[in-house]
Amino acid sequence: MEIDSELAYTTVDEVFINDNDVVLEGDYIFPLPEDAAVSEFYMYVDGKKISAEIMDADEAEKLYQEYIRKKIDPALLSFYGRGLFRARVSDIPAHGKKRVQLKYSEIVKKEGSLNCYVYPLNIDDFTEKPIKNLDIKINLKADRDIVNVFSPSHKITVNMKSTREYEVVLKQEDVKPDKDFYLYYELTEEGYGLSMVTHKEPQEDGFFLLLMTPPVGKEGLDQAREIVFVVDKSGSMRGEKIEQVKKALSYCVEHLNLIDRFNVISFSSEVAMLFDEPVSANEDNKAKALEYIDSIEARGGTNINEALIKSLEQFDSNSNAVRMLIFLTDGKPTIGTVDEATILDNIAKANESVIGYIFGVGYDLNAFLLDRISETLHGMTEYIAPYENIDDAVVRFYDAISKPALVDARLDFGEIEVYDIQPAKLGSIFAGQQIVVMGRYKGEGITSIDLTGLIEGVESTYTFTADFKKSKHPYIPVLWATRQVAYYLDEIRLHGENEELVEEIKYLAQRYGIVTPYTSMFISEITGTEPRTIIYRPLGAEEARAMDSIGFSGGAPTFSEKAMRESELGVSIAEDIAKMKKGYSGYETKVVKKVEDVAFYLKDKVWVDSRYKEGMEKKKVEYGSDAYFGLMSRDEKLARLLSVGRNAIIVWEGVAYEIVEKS
Repeated sequence: MEIDSELAYTTVDEVFINDNDVVLEGDYIFPLPEDAAVSEFYMYVDGKKISAEIMDADEAEKLYQEYIRKKIDPALLSFYGRGLFRARVSDIPAHGKKRVQLKYSEIVKKEGSLNCYVYPLNIDDFTEKPIKNLDIKINLKADRDIVNVFSPSHKITVNMKSTREYEVVLKQEDVKPDKDFYLYYELTEEGYGLSMVTHKEPQEDGFFLLLMTPPVGKEGLDQAREIVFVVDKSGSMRGEKIEQVKKALSYCVEHLNLIDRFNVISFSSEVAMLFDEPVSANEDNKAKALEYIDSIEARGGTNINEALIKSLEQFDSNSNAVRMLIFLTDGKPTIGTVDEATILDNIAKANESVIGYIFGVGYDLNAFLLDRISETLHGMTEYIAPYENIDDAVVRFYDAISKPALVDARLDFGEIEVYDIQPAKLGSIFAGQQIVVMGRYKGEGITSIDLTGLIEGVESTYTFTADFKKSKHPYIPVLWATRQVAYYLDEIRLHGENEELVEEIKYLAQRYGIVTPYTSMFISEITGTEPRTIIYRPLGAEEARAMDSIGFSGGAPTFSEKAMRESELGVSIAEDIAKMKKGYSGYETKVVKKVEDVAFYLKDKVWVDSRYKEGMEKKKVEYGSDAYFGLMSRDEKLARLLSVGRNAIIVWEGVAYEIVEKS
């Protein structure tokens, strides 16, 4: 795909395989974006080119009705309101392949200050198997600066070639194609790029998604930093691990700026430091650091408490520099103070506004403790699996945080009341780093949003105008709920189970179809199956049981708390919650479907709207009847909700419509 400012050129290349023993024929249908223009279409079967037809909206609606009257799957309604590209296909050989190439262009839609490109991928109801290889590559360029490149639907890789050109990559295997691919970006002239989209249903509070990207190469990027690098050199780091860590540390030191101050501390049973205190990052000191790093050898135990306390004592609390601690370990406390509560209390007392970035290497570590340390230091934890290169992970991360743009950032939404905001604290924002903030709001209207923080110790404020209006972006509530659940799960994991939080998790899981450690019991109630029947596998059956052992209710523990904290499972759960915080659940299930912003649950072979409550006004509608088509034509969103199945209960404007097949 090529996107040039607001014009997109899409090339679709698909290969279909006939696994049957007989020749097949059928229709190839592609849901075109509104106003898209098809320029080329090629379909080859044994070298034969197949002709195609493009259907207008009226013809497409007739096709919907024709398919439904023939009792063909109503899932086609998920594309209701779009144009359709249709090619008749015949003689697909048994065990043969068919390649399709389609090219079309379109003007990218504008949503406020954001541009929104959509590629139709919601075809799960038409496929029996996952897509084996999904490979989307987008070259995004413009004659202005591009900011806020973001996909709310899929986990993408964004590579910035320049401020005016990006490469966006989505590469997955065995993909369940159950949602369209959305790509947002903003074209801006200067300053902080801030964009916002909202979703609001009648008589309900709204949801918002706010994106902002600090400028690259503008003010605030020459701030001094005070960085203390702390590396674990215990015996377990011996071999390839310590060599990779040394390589990563050398890179970090080489890329320090002259105005920075730094120190390097290594620890095992005891703590050793290069300098008595942080020194200027001049060439002489950097050379000494590189020599020191090269001499590090791995042996001894792991004295995490002393290493952190001595590291935090290094920082000058009177300096306006951005204070960062970068800590790498592959283990858990074995020497000195090993009690978690004491270690955390010591860190809290010693911390002077230091941001802590913790790297956990491998699986034989205490993920629970490392997450608590990063929380205490207002930072983050990143885990590096045994098969990953440590130096690559550290270098990527270091480059991302190398240019602080705004320290201790915070938002003020003016006259609009907002709540349940994620993340609750912004911390420091770095140049080129995209910040995503989501939350709920009351009321509507235009307001000023103030983004305030420190640049070189001086408070600075950026003011933006935002419109909290009635609009429809149904993916936003699900994204927000996923992040909110992740926040609650983290609170429970780190501070213990709380009945109020558990109930809120269950509510959000039901309303938005989110899989959680509590979901299996919860879904059992929905589906009427026996308690503790494992319908979902949110983190794998073992992970789910392991979560029980650290306070997540729903079953007898099968792992000790110690084993849970100090194992691959502990790391896995920490990483899964981190992914949910970014809006990616990654879980699949056969008993829940999400259509728009509504979750449906399968109960007695009927798809039940999560908003349905006993006692609601109910109207029975026969599938494929005139009344059914009347519902379909009433509203595009309602038509897409009807795509859930032939037997369903769908709530619309306070009425529960019971869709039933003709007996």
